[in-house]
Amino acid sequence: MLNRGGVGAIVGIIGGIVAGFVAGIVGVLPLFVGVLHQQTPAPKTPPLLFTISLFVMDHARHHPEFITVTCLNWKPLLIKDRFKQIIISSLHFLSAEKRVSIFAFVIMPNHMHLIWQVLGAHNPKDVQRDFLKYTAQHILKELRNDRSPVYDELLVQGSDRKRQVWERNSKCIPVWSGKFIWQKINYIHQNPVRAGLCQCPEEYEFSSAKFYYHGDRDWRFLVHCEG
Repeated sequence: MLNRGGVGAIVGIIGGIVAGFVAGIVGVLPLFVGVLHQQTPAPKTPPLLFTISLFVMDHARHHPEFITVTCLNWKPLLIKDRFKQIIISSLHFLSAEKRVSIFAFVIMPNHMHLIWQVLGAHNPKDVQRDFLKYTAQHILKELRNDRSPVYDELLVQGSDRKRQVWERNSKCIPVWSGKFIWQKINYIHQNPVRAGLCQCPEEYEFSSAKFYYHGDRDWRFLVHCEG
């Protein structure tokens, strides 16, 4: 049998071993954590898809679109405000009928740009077709009533129409990110400035610039792109 001195010695040895083992783990642990941290990259932030907190999100199945519509042969068919108002009236209608949410626009003398998002079960191609058809018919009606020489300048050799207001195959680009939509909004608002029609974007009446710059609500169909 071991005397008290022997037992104490054994306990001391075991205690030393345990203490050394614990100290070793404690010393190595920071290095292990550091290596693990280096080997495990931080999760990447996903790209900002344009489902930004739009309050139309529950009713939208499609991404927003940046649309460019050009007058036939770049004729300045929209130079008069009453022709621009035809476009405005149609945008009001589409918004009121909850077919689209309209985020930005500009109507220039010979073309226009829009950013909209088609809502619900509506088909983007159908909505765009109906919009262009309606506005073309009303512009032609105004030109005919005015006996404008431009009316006959719009004659085409089409199998489905005698006269044409818009160039075929309007440009349509899906908007996939918040960064991209802001690029296009700025591009839209700078159009009249680049054309020499105004000094500042918000001076031009037929665009969404005043809405974004000053919160102006003249165009009640507009929805802010960030909700």
